[in-house]
Amino acid sequence: MQSKGSVLIFLAVLAFPVIALSTNHNIFFGVTAALITLAAVKSIYTLLMLNSFQQHELDEELESDLEELIDIDIRKFGDGLSVVINMVVIVFIIYCAFFLETILLKAIASLAIVFQVHFIINKAKKGSAGFDKNLHKPQILLSSISNLTVVLFTILNKLSRLS
Repeated sequence: MQSKGSVLIFLAVLAFPVIALSTNHNIFFGVTAALITLAAVKSIYTLLMLNSFQQHELDEELESDLEELIDIDIRKFGDGLSVVINMVVIVFIIYCAFFLETILLKAIASLAIVFQVHFIINKAKKGSAGFDKNLHKPQILLSSISNLTVVLFTILNKLSRLS
């Protein structure tokens, strides 16, 4: 009986929103563009105003308790989730590239994809102690600017096609 409840919670929290996003490309574009824009603006603000990213350290006792409870390595799970998010950003940028008309904008989109692949490679390195954002400040700044550029010009091109 407990497994049925877990399946229903999974469906309600994860599956139904993902299905809703994937059925209408305009909803997918709007939600993903908003999330990528917010993340890029936050990264740019952090780099320019605060000059460094905060290090989030888990309490080792809490981390071991969580690992025993759910039987998953928390750090690897976090790295894996981050890689999945970067892959979704890559898919979104590829989607946006279809709406970009000039070769310069397509080059910026490909640069944004290269940055995301760079982050995936650094996060997936074996034996790495996690991805330290403070060591990759220029890449994060350029990635955020290129992501914002791609989203902005895609929105402008989509709006120009409507009129």
